[in-house]
Amino acid sequence: MINYTTGNLLASDKEALVNTVNLDGFMGKGIAYQFKRQFPKNNEAYIKACKNKEISIGKLFPFKEDEKIIINFPTKDKWREKTKIEYIESGLASLKDIIQKHKIASIAIPPLGCGNGGLSWSIVKPIIENRLKDIQDKIDILIYEPAQGFLPPVKSVPKTTISHLLVLACIKNLGTAHPLAIQKALFFTMVFAKSNFFNFIEYKHGPYSHPIEIVLREVNEFLNFYNFSSEDKEEASSALNFLYKKMLSKKIEEQSYFYAPFLKKSCHLYIYLVKAYGKKDANKKIEIIATITHILQKAQYLSEKDIIDLFFKYPKEDISIFKKEEIIEGINILEQKNIIEKDLLNNYSIKETFVL
Repeated sequence: MINYTTGNLLASDKEALVNTVNLDGFMGKGIAYQFKRQFPKNNEAYIKACKNKEISIGKLFPFKEDEKIIINFPTKDKWREKTKIEYIESGLASLKDIIQKHKIASIAIPPLGCGNGGLSWSIVKPIIENRLKDIQDKIDILIYEPAQGFLPPVKSVPKTTISHLLVLACIKNLGTAHPLAIQKALFFTMVFAKSNFFNFIEYKHGPYSHPIEIVLREVNEFLNFYNFSSEDKEEASSALNFLYKKMLSKKIEEQSYFYAPFLKKSCHLYIYLVKAYGKKDANKKIEIIATITHILQKAQYLSEKDIIDLFFKYPKEDISIFKKEEIIEGINILEQKNIIEKDLLNNYSIKETFVL
């Protein structure tokens, strides 16, 4: 029998729960992130399955944890992509096989591919009904229709790495956990350090690293678990010291020592913009100068006109909010801050060395 409901799928009493995932090994958004918090062992198994090609479009990955069968259902190949209807159709065929193989008596299914996946529930719903109609008399199927999700509590001590230290150090130095500020501070940290520890892609608000988004969420989990606040600089500083001591090793000490001056310089850049332009305008300025720098990373020695042309071709969420004069101002800020330099032909490039 197929029934419908809304609410928190993870609170369901059904034997099996369907978790929608991508094939990049990241449970970073939506219901997948909720599963990651509540079923950490499943998350570890899913990451390994992605690496070992044990999961793919149309090939689901079941895993048992806490007496629940978690069925990891790929609705995307890459995390940035939208879901395709054929992914849902091929996945449902695999889901039927798993239900029969494991003799599952009851199952909870989310609105597959909707939400972050971008599909319409009015299209997906009849596909699920049609694909499962021949087994609905043998199993209790509860389908969760689109609704606001719930975040379950963190069940275990969050794991931490040097990535978490860097993000927490940004929060401490910036005095904010705002995602855009953290992303851009770590982008410039990598520029100054000439490091690819975090890789950045072109995205709607300038250079973006998906792992940083994941780590920032995990840092917030860490802060919540140990009752620290991300909105208080003193508490962020205490949390950083606590985490550093908790993780202390020769490798961590060397990495922290290496990145510290570069991170400090990048945070000072954001703080300068806040003082000069106010917080709201500072976010736009940091997006502009980070985008210009990202453009110069990919194609050194560009004229002012080249930079402006490439800026307006960058895949921004809304490119119309930017003016040519703002980009020129961004170039000037980068030159004044000794991040870029101009040669005799008036072409710009990122400096080889930086004053720390």
